[in-house]
Amino acid sequence: MLMGVEMAESRSEPRALFLFFDMEPKPDTEICSGQFPSHLDGKPCPFSDHGRIPAGNISSGEFLLPEAIEGQPPESIQACNLQKLGRVDQWQGDVPLVFPEELTQEVVYKCRQMFIVMLLG
Repeated sequence: MLMGVEMAESRSEPRALFLFFDMEPKPDTEICSGQFPSHLDGKPCPFSDHGRIPAGNISSGEFLLPEAIEGQPPESIQACNLQKLGRVDQWQGDVPLVFPEELTQEVVYKCRQMFIVMLLG
């Protein structure tokens, strides 16, 4: 039964896009699950929720680690996002990230696995 739940979740809309300099964005279902070739060696990210980015709130602070945000309840911070980088169109610098043009105003974060991630929804 659990396998059926995981398969159903993997077909739903992505919660996040992971951005790269040299390829199209990848959904959280591919990166967080370990399917994408990376230092995760085919294993799901230990901060993932069944191979997906956790659903939840994002703090407005620059650093998102609970110990770095005084007065913020830990449950309001996604454990997998390490740092808020800023809007993608302002942050990307000299080497442009590949992303859909309609998302230029969205905020990007650095996740604990050092990927650049844009949360959706």
